[in-house]
Amino acid sequence: MKLKIKSPVFISLVISLVFVTLIYAAYHYGLSSGQNYSNTSLPPADSPSPTITSTPVDTDLFGTITWYSKPKKISHPDILKSSTTEDGYNFDDEHGSFEVAQFSNGAKLIISSFSAPGTFNNIAKIISQNNKYHLITNLTDKYLVDGLEPDIDKEKIDFIYLSIKDLSPHHYLKINDIDFNQSVSTNSFSSRFITSLNNYKEFGNTTFGNMLYVDTEINPSIGLKDRNYYLYLKDHTLLSYHIQSSLYINDNHVPYFTYLNGPVNQVVYETAAHDCGQQNHTTIIKDLSLLNNKVMIGNTPTGLPIYKVKDLNNKLFQYLYNQYKSTRDYPSAPPTLSPEQYTEENTHIIFQEKTGDWILLINPEFGTQVECGKPVIYLYPPQETQVTVKVGADITQSEPHYPSNGWTVLAQPNGQLNYQNQTYPNLFWEGTGHGLYPNLGNDGFVIKKENLVATIKNHLSLQGLNQNEIQDFMEFWEPKLPTTPYTRLTWLTTADMNHLAPLTVTPVPDTVIRVFLDFKGLDQPIKLVPQQFTTPTRTGFTLVEWGGLLLH
Repeated sequence: MKLKIKSPVFISLVISLVFVTLIYAAYHYGLSSGQNYSNTSLPPADSPSPTITSTPVDTDLFGTITWYSKPKKISHPDILKSSTTEDGYNFDDEHGSFEVAQFSNGAKLIISSFSAPGTFNNIAKIISQNNKYHLITNLTDKYLVDGLEPDIDKEKIDFIYLSIKDLSPHHYLKINDIDFNQSVSTNSFSSRFITSLNNYKEFGNTTFGNMLYVDTEINPSIGLKDRNYYLYLKDHTLLSYHIQSSLYINDNHVPYFTYLNGPVNQVVYETAAHDCGQQNHTTIIKDLSLLNNKVMIGNTPTGLPIYKVKDLNNKLFQYLYNQYKSTRDYPSAPPTLSPEQYTEENTHIIFQEKTGDWILLINPEFGTQVECGKPVIYLYPPQETQVTVKVGADITQSEPHYPSNGWTVLAQPNGQLNYQNQTYPNLFWEGTGHGLYPNLGNDGFVIKKENLVATIKNHLSLQGLNQNEIQDFMEFWEPKLPTTPYTRLTWLTTADMNHLAPLTVTPVPDTVIRVFLDFKGLDQPIKLVPQQFTTPTRTGFTLVEWGGLLLH
């Protein structure tokens, strides 16, 4: 079919639209290319009270926004009911509330930190105006919004949608000719405040703020560091990004290069060992002596060389081999390769990124072995109830089979579940959560081998599991426990699991207990900060889940 254009007015309109489109594209190219249209910089520690940098918002509801150069600490906004429960979200006093901007109509922009027992702080973005508050839902994590909804005083606060360009950076940014992607798990929501970031450095700047990075030492005996990137927004919050590696052409973790002996690479290589959640860090070789005697094994279509280390005396080779061997030193493990055999396998690759950093990627088949094992879900309604359970994870195994819209089961008060004419004691799943695996830091316990079983049973009881659930947990995990002199136990709580792999359950349970054990065998004790347990009261419709992650 052919279009016949008869009107000159129509032609003029088309030309105008093309002109506007070109201007719009040019504007957005400038934003995504990371050019410094503003002189954004980090506030010095001794910054005076706020200075003015005005930026128009996308609506005239509140007028022009003025960002403070330094956040102003304030009392928490009076938005919660006086009857809020200890188990729900509440203000996080450690991180606090801050006034970070003002609007030309007099309204203030507030950043408030909330947390539930045992979880990370999560940030809500709130506007204060004439003793009335507005929570900006599109700039606040959905789980926090949903968690706050029952406990907020609706006389004092409502939920609004407000587009603020400065707080809505592009998912893709180019800085100093380096491509950055917003970490998939962040969903565009900043959940950290600048005060929570120590020893950071600047990578470059964009119209939205500076890109910062933090290096974390992997092991004092080896010159490897994990690097995380954060975009420092104008409200003094942080948004997680990662470098889009030049080796990947899609998201399947298979770097695109050709081996010197001919074939195109088909092997998965990743930044670190698998865990049960998403990852956003980069492993960097800081000690360049580790690159001595590296061997070129291939190159990319653009000529980027790909290397590995095969020298048995190389410290990096010894580290990688020891990680491989030590995490397979348990009774049911398959035979391990000798060092000579290990050198002939596709165990790792090394390449130099555009940043100048040397990057290490590991084939998970030969890396630190992690067993992310058997989360199971129990349902105890007060009476026979049809229950739907959806898991926020990419599920790889399940029993019964997990359909795309979740399980719908007929649950009995004693925990028996009826599904498609079959009876089950619980719902089993394995997979990768849609959220980031928590940074456990130095939290947990170091337990001697002879006290390990009794301690785990006690910790499970303190977290609210009954004897049947504890027995099921031990039946699965006790044969897999480390045989080393000591074991590190670190527990993920209900709130941690709600971030890592959120559950959507209909009807909503009255009590939710989610317990997940991260543990690893140790030859020598280490210093950890003991975790504190709160034993919940099981009332009404109760959901219980347990699972674990074992670093062999």
